[in-house]
Amino acid sequence: MMAQLALYTTNAPKQQILKALRFENTDQIRCFFPKFAVDLKMVANRVDLNLDYFCKIYADDKCMLTDQFKNEIEELFTVRPENLNFSAPGSAEKINTEVLQYTNNSIFNFVKPEVLSALDSLMMADALSFKGEWLKPFNSKDTDLKYFFGPKKIVKRLIMHQRGQFLFYDSIKLGALIVKLPYKADPDFTLALLLPRTIHGVPELVKKLKNAEVVLEAINALKLQEVDLYLPKFNVTVANLLKVPSIHANVSLIFNNATAGLENVASCDKPYVSEILQKVTYQVDESGVGDKVVDFPMPDQQTTSRSIGHTVHVFKADRPFVFYLSYQKILLASGAIVR
Repeated sequence: MMAQLALYTTNAPKQQILKALRFENTDQIRCFFPKFAVDLKMVANRVDLNLDYFCKIYADDKCMLTDQFKNEIEELFTVRPENLNFSAPGSAEKINTEVLQYTNNSIFNFVKPEVLSALDSLMMADALSFKGEWLKPFNSKDTDLKYFFGPKKIVKRLIMHQRGQFLFYDSIKLGALIVKLPYKADPDFTLALLLPRTIHGVPELVKKLKNAEVVLEAINALKLQEVDLYLPKFNVTVANLLKVPSIHANVSLIFNNATAGLENVASCDKPYVSEILQKVTYQVDESGVGDKVVDFPMPDQQTTSRSIGHTVHVFKADRPFVFYLSYQKILLASGAIVR
């Protein structure tokens, strides 16, 4: 959605968005995203992947979107921005119906009427539902109840286990172990897991992840290595307000009506983005796609960090960690498992 706004934002706000998206100019966006959308749709139609997503910009009826903006965004991104009366009783229901349709009945009640009516000017809606089959599935026979050490209490959770070749790096600067798991449908679909060294390490890790150079350095340092991987099964269904996180990521000007630079997006007086609403549902289990049982020969499992002739790195997510779901270089969803 930020990419959509970048095409018609001016001056400093545009530069903030381009920098955050790592594009040099809007021509690159116009070239990249249509192909990206086609590739994503092709992969999403695979039988071993369930990906449904919805991204759309809405504006209150008091802030009319320009025809040029609506036409080009529809051409490039296939979804047409729309004006709605945010205070009208049926507007939230209309948005909820669209989200439900685009996410294949996965995400219900995207926005409540009282939340929508509290917004004005522009609102950005983002919904994602994802389940995929691992390139290297876990064996359900190796899943066991183990202790998970949360910041406030210790609980027992179902922890999956396998040993195999994964992209791995021990980042001193981030203070975390990193492992990346690819999906079968396309190796460009990956789940990156970042495990702090301590139980209370997630807040500090999140702060460090705001430094793009440190993150890029860690990503470039990932190498295929033998990893003894322990990962809890989890289902994530979250509703996020992304205005504040966007400001923390140095995209701030579009949220202020005095600095937004959105005059080419909407014709009202000083248009700005009042909020970004996001809902994500995401599942991680042995196969990645539900209750499918996957059985295959497994190597001799050991907890030692040494094997014959080479090092086996242990990645044991028995404490809070951060995850990133990505396709190619585009972040689809992120979050933290803390309990």
